[in-house]
Amino acid sequence: DWLTRLGAQEEEEAEAAPQANRLRPRALPQRSAAQIEAIALLEQLAAEPFPAPLANEPSETPAMWQRVGVERLLYAVLALAVVLALLTPAPNFLGINDPPSAPGAAALFTQIDALGENDIVLVGYEWDARRSGELRPLEQAVFDHLIARHVKLVLISTDPQGSLLLYDLRERLGSAGYKPSGEDYILLGYKPGAELALRAMAQNFPATLTSDFQGNDASTSLLATTPDHQQRLKTLSDFSMVLVLSDEASDVQGWMEQVRPSAQRADGSSVPFAFVLPAETAPIVQPYLGQPNVFHLAGKQGALAYQQQRGNADARIVAEAGQQRFSLLLYLILLVVGALVVGIYSAATRGRNRK
Repeated sequence: DWLTRLGAQEEEEAEAAPQANRLRPRALPQRSAAQIEAIALLEQLAAEPFPAPLANEPSETPAMWQRVGVERLLYAVLALAVVLALLTPAPNFLGINDPPSAPGAAALFTQIDALGENDIVLVGYEWDARRSGELRPLEQAVFDHLIARHVKLVLISTDPQGSLLLYDLRERLGSAGYKPSGEDYILLGYKPGAELALRAMAQNFPATLTSDFQGNDASTSLLATTPDHQQRLKTLSDFSMVLVLSDEASDVQGWMEQVRPSAQRADGSSVPFAFVLPAETAPIVQPYLGQPNVFHLAGKQGALAYQQQRGNADARIVAEAGQQRFSLLLYLILLVVGALVVGIYSAATRGRNRK
C-alpha cells in the first residue's frame, strides 16, 4: 500500500545521507616542570599541619624617662629653671649684675633734665592698654622726671584708648601740685582723624587749642598766653620738646612725617622729638630715630636704664636688670641643650627602628 512505500523511501534516504564527522576529544594540556614542582609544593603544604604558635616573649619594661618622654622632661626642666631664676639672686659673672643700660636713655635724660618750669612740652599719647605691661614703666620713668622738673604740658591723643589713658594722668598731675584748667597743663584729649588730625594740628595749632577734652576754649588759658595776653603757642616751634608715647611704627611715622616738618625754628633748628615705644618697634622705625635731634627710649630695659640715670633705687634696679639677664641666659642655655638632646634621641630612635 501507499504507507509501506512511503516508509521504505524514507529508510533509503536515511541510509544514503552521509554520516556527520565527529570531533576528536581535546588533548590534555602538557604541564611544565615548574608547574609540576609548584603543584607538588602545594600538595605538601596542604598535607602538613599548622605550626604551633610561638610563646610570647616577655617585652622589656621601658625606662621611666622613655614612658614620660624627652619633650615632657625638657618642659619640666625649663619650668623649674624659670622658677629658680625668679626666686634666686642672679650670679655675679659675665656682667649680669652690671647697672642697666639702653640706647638713647642717657641722651633723653640729658635733654629732659635741661628743661624747667618755663618750658612747655607737647605730649602725644598714641598707645593703648594692650601694651601697658611694657609702656607703663616707660611712662612712669619719663613722666616722673618731667613732673620733678615741673615742666608745663600740653596733652593730646589721636588714639581712642590713648585718650582714656591720658585722663588717668590727671590724678597724678594733681597729686604732684599741677594746677588744672590750662594753668600748668592743657588736656586736649582725643582728636579724631589720625594723620589728618596731626596734619591739621601742625598747620594751625591755635585752632587745635580752641577745644579741649571738655569742649572749652583753651587758647585763652594762662598756659597758652603770655602775661600781656598775647598768644604764646602760635606754632609747634614754640614748644621746648615734643614727646610721643607710641606702640606702633605707624604712630612714629605719622608724627615724623606730618608734625616734625612744621616744628622748625627761625634759626634753622628743629624742636627736639622724643619717642617712647616697645622694644620690638624700635628697629622698625630706626630710620626715623637716627635723624638729628630725635631721641627715643624703648622696652623695659630702657625704663630701668632711665631710672638708673636718675639715681632712683640703684640696688633694686640693678637687681631687677640682673634677674632679666640671668633669666634670658638660662633660657638660651636650656634651648640649646634641649635641641641637642631631642636631636640625639630622635637619631637613636630611628636607628633602633631600622634594626
